[in-house]
Amino acid sequence: MQIAHGVVEGVDTPDYMVEHEANSVNLVERLHSSDKLVEQVDYSDSSVEHMKSLSSSEFEEEELIIQRLEIAKRDLQQSIEKEVRDNLILQASLERRKQALQKRRLEFEEDVSSLQE
Repeated sequence: MQIAHGVVEGVDTPDYMVEHEANSVNLVERLHSSDKLVEQVDYSDSSVEHMKSLSSSEFEEEELIIQRLEIAKRDLQQSIEKEVRDNLILQASLERRKQALQKRRLEFEEDVSSLQE
């Protein structure tokens, strides 16, 4: 997942949110890098011996468990990525609404001042 700093799907992101966005992207990148670490694991003699001692049905069962866990992990990663994107969009929307309210407040203050004169 690549999100350009300062922009969320074509929406300008306020400066104070860029750091939060970077932290969110780093979290997702760390999750993906953990996949690579799992692939690089040097299996110890004890795990090799354990695998040799399994019957074929036990081995197949463990393989299925591993596959289910990998699928669940991938699903969770995708869910986290979606939540990060959704949160960034919501934060940008909130910031726009806050700015619009601030502008309206200033306009009302100007109206009040002109009416008081």
